[in-house]
Amino acid sequence: VLYNATVGNKEDIAGKITKNPHIIITGATGQGKSFLAQIIFLSVALQNVKTLYVDPKRELRNHYMEVINTAEFQELYPERKRQIESFNFVTLDSAIPANHGVLDPIVVLDKDKAVEVAKNMLEFLLQAVDDVSMDQKT
Repeated sequence: VLYNATVGNKEDIAGKITKNPHIIITGATGQGKSFLAQIIFLSVALQNVKTLYVDPKRELRNHYMEVINTAEFQELYPERKRQIESFNFVTLDSAIPANHGVLDPIVVLDKDKAVEVAKNMLEFLLQAVDDVSMDQKT
């Protein structure tokens, strides 16, 4: 199996409706969806593509941090360590107060603050879309 997440950006593929690769992985419980998602994430992230990994139980983040903080890894792969530290993870563990409202931060705010946050989120998302659009033009 050959996998290249960015091939759709480079090829004239019939029916293509976007220049941004998005992936959905479906299947029965225990059939390797999470494992596949982790491999795809690592493959894409190591190509310096902007990525976001939703890691509900901090499993992947904890594993990466454990590996990159060993003396051997730091000595052999200092640049890779910096790269992995730059990965964007969202953790949904409700036991951590910082995660409260991470998927819907507006519900925990009063009305005025919620409006302000919603506007800021929209501005951020619009800027992100513009950044991606500019990246694709260059």
